[in-house]
Amino acid sequence: MNPSEILKARPQHVALLGLGGSRAMYVDEICASSASTHFDAVWTVNFGGRIYRHDILWLMDDMRGQATNLPEYGTMMRRHDKPIITPVVYEEFPMAVRYPIEEVLNFLKDDFLNSTVAYAVAYAMMTGVKVMSLYGCDFYYPNVTRREEGGQCCAYLLGLAKGHGMQFRLPQTSTMLSAYQAKVVDGGNGHKKVVRPLYGYIKQPHYTEDGTHVEPAHTGDAQVREGSDNEPAQVG
Repeated sequence: MNPSEILKARPQHVALLGLGGSRAMYVDEICASSASTHFDAVWTVNFGGRIYRHDILWLMDDMRGQATNLPEYGTMMRRHDKPIITPVVYEEFPMAVRYPIEEVLNFLKDDFLNSTVAYAVAYAMMTGVKVMSLYGCDFYYPNVTRREEGGQCCAYLLGLAKGHGMQFRLPQTSTMLSAYQAKVVDGGNGHKKVVRPLYGYIKQPHYTEDGTHVEPAHTGDAQVREGSDNEPAQVG
């Protein structure tokens, strides 16, 4: 198959596997569901190409430059058997596919793209992905002063994606959008809801200490599911 054919695929539910700490929840979720968790496509980034089974490897750094600086990485890229979406295609990397930057920029009407994860989220939005589950796309960690700037871009794009009708799911161990602060509460009528504490409130106005809602709240498009210890509730 010509690797560029992958650009014609239109998966509805995509798993995006980054390399941050919450990536472990991808394995935990699949195991907890007895392998019943299904994705139309699995995408990963950078060194994830050596870790996960996947349909697309996103590598938004110059491949030739990376191969020069990291020879073993270069060998992996040359031998890779799945499409690699990247900015510039070089002949020594037969699975490389050029990222459709012009189409993405025209769709976004913005040029805030500063990480590989951001490029993948923007592409997913443009191509009509309905649900994206992000694992390991954390960018910063609690109580650590230095934070990766890519997190701001990713959070911004997830907000745009929600406006375009794309739902997203985050593991409760992720720091993206403060998912690690989320609580699963009783939303009434047998439903569960994921909530995060509001800044400045000693007593939270939208849920009680015993885990019930103060009053019914709009659920939006959040993917809410009460999980086991190895299958946390998802927020998005």
